[in-house]
This record gives sequence, structure tokens and C-alpha cells, in this order.
Amino acid sequence: MSYSLFYSDEAKKDFRHLDKSKAIILRQKLETLAKNPYAPNNNINFLKNTASGFRLRVGNIRVIYELDTQNKTIYVHKIKPRGSAYDLSL
Repeated sequence: MSYSLFYSDEAKKDFRHLDKSKAIILRQKLETLAKNPYAPNNNINFLKNTASGFRLRVGNIRVIYELDTQNKTIYVHKIKPRGSAYDLSL
């Protein structure tokens, strides 16, 4: 039931700007999410007003992503601090 992870250009840029320790933790959380995106301990929420948007919370960092169940793919759009993460249109 493993999903593939794909990062947008913005998400790749956001990832490079993180501290090394936060980046390691975030990578581990995303790998756990890819193994089972519906696990109850993933700390995810469905984003209202989107078709398939979700957010993953890792401390004060928010990962905005879409879940494609047919292709078993997770598209990561943004990796931002809490205050600026929700300015999006999916």
C-alpha cells in the first residue's frame, strides 16, 4: 500500500530552506505518510474547499499535499511555517 511522493518546484525550494534537523524529521514523516496515508497517527487533516487536499503537521511546519488514490501518489505542493501555509489553491 505504499504511495509515491512527488514534490512541486516550490516544495523542493521550501525543503532546501529548512534547518537540517527539521528536514530530517520532515523526510521521516513523509516516508511514514507514503507507507500508509490513512494511519491515525499521521496528524493529517482534510483541507476544506479543495477536492483532494490535505495538510500534514510536523511541529510548526505544514505540508500541503494532494492524495491521488488511483495512481497511489502523493503530490507535495508546499512546505511552510503555519502562518503562510494555507495561502493556496489546489
